[in-house]
Amino acid sequence: MDLSNLILPKDYTSKLDIIETEVAIKLAKDTFERELAAALSLTRVSAPSLYARKLA
Repeated sequence: MDLSNLILPKDYTSKLDIIETEVAIKLAKDTFERELAAALSLTRVSAPSLYARKLA
């Protein structure tokens, strides 16, 4: 990840530690996905995994 173009205020300090930041990002992503799906009346589906049978 290239942070060379990242611009932060001079006195910036994070209010969250790295784990709390990761949890907050996950919550934001999950909430966005859930709310968007609800707004668009979408249902999440998963395709079954297919495995080739090994013939003996």
